[in-house]
Amino acid sequence: MKTALLLFVVMLTCCFACETSSDVKAERNGVCSPVQLTSNLNAPTGLDLFTIQSTQLSDHILTISFAYGGGCDPNHAFALYVDPSRQEDSKGVYREGRIVFTTQNACKRLDYKDFCFDLSTLRKEVSSGRLRIRGTEQEIKF
Repeated sequence: MKTALLLFVVMLTCCFACETSSDVKAERNGVCSPVQLTSNLNAPTGLDLFTIQSTQLSDHILTISFAYGGGCDPNHAFALYVDPSRQEDSKGVYREGRIVFTTQNACKRLDYKDFCFDLSTLRKEVSSGRLRIRGTEQEIKF
């Protein structure tokens, strides 16, 4: 009986310890983070506690599916930084991007969630093209 009660208390604590921040709730309600334009993609700092599972572009909204640790911090966040200057490879011109993940609690829990980014800011600078995000081999054509 004591073990069952202890297990219940631990489970209840876990449920409330990792509550969702208002930023994450906003993204679930259709409010997406804007793209941050920068000429130095190495300047923003964050943790590499994530992998990109997939990407999907619909109009100007880029949705990225992440697997990540550190979601126990209610203020954890993902940001997409893009260098608007031209890069070139054998396929032509592209822009380079980088995801920065910030958290104050790098817990060992693994989460899978979709986060969205509004590419309108980038489209004002560049009407169309390819975007390569560090950490994924997928190219996003916008």
